[in-house]
Amino acid sequence: MIDFTSEHFTFISKEDEYYSSGTAVIIESDCSSWKPQHKIKDGWGLFRGYTTEYDKDVTLPQLDGDTSSFEEFDIWYKDHLVSDLTYEELENLIVSTLREDKIENITAI
Repeated sequence: MIDFTSEHFTFISKEDEYYSSGTAVIIESDCSSWKPQHKIKDGWGLFRGYTTEYDKDVTLPQLDGDTSSFEEFDIWYKDHLVSDLTYEELENLIVSTLREDKIENITAI
């Protein structure tokens, strides 16, 4: 199972979405029921980040939390944009990246 809350994932809010455009948000929980063929952008979760929603009693942008579709974000795994990958493709990318990291660590010794 992929841990989208890990430090290796970055969720950047797209323009005209709930969270402030271009800002990174924290994913607190992945609420998706994944199958290998599902696109990553079709997931959803609980997020926390800065919003520009109107609130007369709070200075904006404000730190806020809500459930959101993954489609509202550009999703990065390390330096790879993964929003349009399937869950299975992302699993394969993660395994491949882990192998490359281990090889680099071994050759560095």
